[in-house]
Amino acid sequence: MTKLTEILREKGRLLTTEFLPPKTPKLTPLVDKVLAVASVVDAVSLPELKANRTSVPRFRMNPLFAALRLRELTGVETIFHLTPRDYNRNAVAGLLLAAAESKLANVLVIGGDRYDAAEEISLAKNVYDHPGTTNLVKAIRELESEALGASRFCIVVGTDPTVVYTDNQDTIDREIEKLLERQDAGAELAQTQPVFDTRFFEFLDKARERGLKMPVLVGILPLRGKSDSAAIERRYGITIPSEVKSLLAKEGAENGRVLIVELASNLVKQGVRNLHVYPREDSELVASLGRSIFTLSP
Repeated sequence: MTKLTEILREKGRLLTTEFLPPKTPKLTPLVDKVLAVASVVDAVSLPELKANRTSVPRFRMNPLFAALRLRELTGVETIFHLTPRDYNRNAVAGLLLAAAESKLANVLVIGGDRYDAAEEISLAKNVYDHPGTTNLVKAIRELESEALGASRFCIVVGTDPTVVYTDNQDTIDREIEKLLERQDAGAELAQTQPVFDTRFFEFLDKARERGLKMPVLVGILPLRGKSDSAAIERRYGITIPSEVKSLLAKEGAENGRVLIVELASNLVKQGVRNLHVYPREDSELVASLGRSIFTLSP
């Protein structure tokens, strides 16, 4: 039971990644991906995805169970996702008690993409018994006090630094305020949506000035071209700089891998010690980054 914050204190840096839980009862393909990066990453995250109307099977394995089995099968530390979208208060408490008994120490708390009206009819309903991320973080800390004694989870929360690309100060201020509220509720680590250039530091500096103290895992993601960039923006509600889109359009989708390696190198050279790779199931990319990037820093 090793918390990410304990790994960070020991190593002075973190490298994490994520792979999707399977759509079938078969864990072998996922195990193979994790084993391919086991020597370079500090933890692997298992997202909590909503069901998908357009694919078959439409559902995925529970991330808590996948995190437990993956740790047992690979020896790699894991992070399970928990959303207020999918669980009522009783279900949240039951999952956390199971996680504590299983010695799963790390949980990423995010709001979760909402189901639209048609999805609510055919797949599942939005729960939000806990109204949002901050409320769920508070509930986890309350449950620890009530039932878990000295046991404490390392709670990771999300944030979106790409708001700096909008140049809208109100939008930037709102995102920073949400992050600070999550910190005050008991979060110990923040993981960002993918960033695409070093303007990320503008967001971080503003947040630090206003009281952000917890470490930040900086997210990076390989883009596959200009159309892919537009799809990513629509799906995740983030902003990608026009300069990055132009570069992808000029040089082609294959340049996405080159750009993410360059970005990771620049971030580390400028002092970033914690990275989260959104690999899009590309374990080779994660392994390559892990072997090279942190050798650039002292």
